[in-house]
Amino acid sequence: ACQGKLKVIGHAPELENSKAMIDLLLENGIKAAITHTNATSEIAKRAINDGISVATHTGNVMTGIHHRDVGTLGTVLLDDRVMCEAICDGMHLSLDMVQIILKMKGYDKVMMISDCTQLSGLKPGKYDDIIVSEDGFVKTEAGRLVGSSQPVMKGIQNLVEKLNVPLEDVLKMSSYNQAKFYELENKGYLDTHMDADFVVIDDDYSVIETYVLGNSVYQKGKTEILFKQ
Repeated sequence: ACQGKLKVIGHAPELENSKAMIDLLLENGIKAAITHTNATSEIAKRAINDGISVATHTGNVMTGIHHRDVGTLGTVLLDDRVMCEAICDGMHLSLDMVQIILKMKGYDKVMMISDCTQLSGLKPGKYDDIIVSEDGFVKTEAGRLVGSSQPVMKGIQNLVEKLNVPLEDVLKMSSYNQAKFYELENKGYLDTHMDADFVVIDDDYSVIETYVLGNSVYQKGKTEILFKQ
């Protein structure tokens, strides 16, 4: 039904039939991920041996590191077979935690992501029953976190300006690693015969223009604003 576009499915491996699910995914060329989970280190190790190769939202709603059981977080950081997603907005993970992830995994095993929602980019306020806070969190009226309004570009800015990671290494984690890991043809970097998908940014990391397949699809100050408060 997805015509080959389904690339990854995540689950909590402490649930029943985890191995059967992983086997089914791998048989169909789909990456198996360990996601929001209460798994112990032992269960996480078993799942990785079964074929888990990526950690979704590393550190978030995931058993953390304890000195007697390093949990899922410690397990995915220690195992070189696992790619780790990292939300680098400074809210989902402290920047100290991001540094630990980078030191443990290196720039080849981290995929920068966002937890953006359809409300991303909007001013703080209430939209139907969802609230965008001043600091960028997206929450329900009850206070439950359901994402953030900060894009990957905010993570890029944090890594370059606050953690002093070279921009070329940050861009590798924000595009190249994903394209390589998920075997996306003609994506991930710019070169002859590659898809020209890129953004132009200013010194404040704000997007000035966006290109898709070499065509300008957004220009700051010129493209119609899609959402209004």
